Amino acid sequence: MNPRYEKILNNLGTLLLLRERYEESKEAFQKALAINPNNVESHVNLGILLKKQGQMEQSIESYLRALAIDPLHGEAHYNAGLLYEQLGNMEMAIGHYQKFIQIASKTHPDLVSKVKRHLNYLMEVKLNKGR
Repeated sequence: MNPRYEKILNNLGTLLLLRERYEESKEAFQKALAINPNNVESHVNLGILLKKQGQMEQSIESYLRALAIDPLHGEAHYNAGLLYEQLGNMEMAIGHYQKFIQIASKTHPDLVSKVKRHLNYLMEVKLNKGR
């Protein structure tokens, strides 16, 4: 199959996700991953979709698969941090936020600034809990 199809399928999945057509979106991402299991963007996008569907563990798995392929993928670290924080795993959330800050400081300076402030807050909360 033509490798361009995986990009087309990923883009289709993203469009369907934005239109809240979740099952069709999931199918498009899965087809893209069937063509190329190392498609980082499809893993990240599938993680976003799964989170929207309330499938938190599967969402984390998608982000971690993306990071196994590309450990420097900032968006995967950011989304994993958000999800771990939502699940109450502050250690993992902090680790992923720190990685995101290291990776994305030049490409996403505004978001990095917000994440730094939030990370400082989380560290303060963590310190206060330890007292």
